[in-house]
Amino acid sequence: KSSIVVGKLPGDKEREGDMRTPIGVYHIVEKIQNPDPIYGPLAFVTDYPNRFDRIRGKNGHGIWLHGFPKNCKDKNATKGCIAVHNDSLVALDKKMDWHKALLIISDKPLKQIDSNRLSRLLAFIFQWRYDWKYNDFHRYISHYSRAMVFKTDKDYNYFVNYKRRVFKRNEKLKKQIRIEDLKVVPQPNSTGKKLWYVSFHEIYKSPTYHYEGPKELIIEEVHPDRFQIVVE
Repeated sequence: KSSIVVGKLPGDKEREGDMRTPIGVYHIVEKIQNPDPIYGPLAFVTDYPNRFDRIRGKNGHGIWLHGFPKNCKDKNATKGCIAVHNDSLVALDKKMDWHKALLIISDKPLKQIDSNRLSRLLAFIFQWRYDWKYNDFHRYISHYSRAMVFKTDKDYNYFVNYKRRVFKRNEKLKKQIRIEDLKVVPQPNSTGKKLWYVSFHEIYKSPTYHYEGPKELIIEEVHPDRFQIVVE
């Protein structure tokens, strides 16, 4: 008997009503106390579809981590949510700070992260930050894939030209870039690529711009010694 139940159909969720559970890394955006009894004692709402999902044309909504209906000892499938036994869900709730938690959903067992690979990835992230802070434009741009996906319909060349104008301000001696609460986990996906999900609290201060808030990156491991940012 499985203690975790997912969507009725196998594979990665693509659209509303396809009875599949999404594969990826998700934030919990809300905790629902005393939901409809079919969801058990409580439920956690995920941020599916997140930006990575929307970029890939996926849609739908209402993917929750929830419990079983009262007096239901077993459950065969969901419409796309993740369901766990009520005792396990309540125990998880007591141990977890859902505001900071990441929900990793994979259709394959997650392998233990190799420490050498993780070290190389962290070195890439902090080199990217160093080149950004100290205005090394060419090295900074080299960290991005030409296939990078942007928040808008702007293309790679637009991004490069925009960053070139910003770097020409030469604010490196007055610019502060800090990374706090760094999270790095493998990004399960159905593309076949080796991807990493990276999130952190960014503090950016310069004479012309100030930002403090969350930032997310999807980084592709192109080769064991080469990484590139594909989503920012």
